[in-house]
Amino acid sequence: DFFAQTYIRMKRAYISSGDKADAAEEQAWKFAVMNVFGKYGGGSAERTVYKLFTGSKNVDLGPPRLPQQPINGTERQLLFE
Repeated sequence: DFFAQTYIRMKRAYISSGDKADAAEEQAWKFAVMNVFGKYGGGSAERTVYKLFTGSKNVDLGPPRLPQQPINGTERQLLFE
């Protein structure tokens, strides 16, 4: 999950430290990233980026959940510009 560390930082900031501003900043970052993915296919775009993080083209996360469609070449190119 891209956001595991973000969730941990939000929890630490809000629950452990009571720092609502830091927790809100983490949440805003997560929403900004999700907005980018949303512009380029949502879950399909996330799967494309996950694949890059693995360092291997052999990792197949399978197709996106319906009704989403796999990211196409044009969307992929735009995502990585």
